[in-house]
Amino acid sequence: MNKTFCKKSNFINFLLAGCLILFNLSFVLTGCGLDTFYVIDPPSVYHETSYSNLDEPDNYFEFFTVENDYDGVTFLGTEVYYKIYDSTSKLSSEYSNINSAANNESTANQSASRLIETYKFQPLRSSDNPGANILIPNTGYGRKIRIRLSNYHDYLSEFTVDGTKLGVPVRSIPKNPNFSFKELSSDQLPKGGENADADYGYSTTEAVEEYYVSLFAVAVAQDSTYSWLYSNVVALGSVKISLE
Repeated sequence: MNKTFCKKSNFINFLLAGCLILFNLSFVLTGCGLDTFYVIDPPSVYHETSYSNLDEPDNYFEFFTVENDYDGVTFLGTEVYYKIYDSTSKLSSEYSNINSAANNESTANQSASRLIETYKFQPLRSSDNPGANILIPNTGYGRKIRIRLSNYHDYLSEFTVDGTKLGVPVRSIPKNPNFSFKELSSDQLPKGGENADADYGYSTTEAVEEYYVSLFAVAVAQDSTYSWLYSNVVALGSVKISLE
């Protein structure tokens, strides 16, 4: 009886070992596939400006979209992200950190995450369609985009695509106020403090005389799982918007 028991026991152990081998093999086969990385082409900057620029006609942003077809993903279009500051030092620090990530080969694929998740930049919207998910939807061909955030005397705010004005840039907070701050009421200006606006990287809760806004552009696609994929971000520049 002992011999029979041992044979049965060995047979059962053999079956269990076989099952474990098959299980592990199946796990390896399903888990050993290489991750697929998609490279989305970023927009191309045509005119970059800076908050230190005193020449009002030059206070605009201009770039070209790059709209290609990609195997395995759906190209959605191009987004512009912005953030408002009351401090040039804070703007410069964050702008430099994002731009450094974008220009470093080892961190370029993290630049969109740094822009959106780390520094909380918000998507720019246009007054003609402030609820749009994508500011510049894909059409299959590249276009020239011009953005002037605020009115500067004879130079009016605009959001144009290939020379056609579609509206004016507006913020992505409730009621979508525009960026011509000196023409707005006090309750429409960026709010800091405990209930700060999501798009305002404030340094003080005191009244300010001028604001600064920086912009980045990024191309957006979607894979088969509906996850969003981003290109490397592109710095568009910054502007000063005075209340005087």
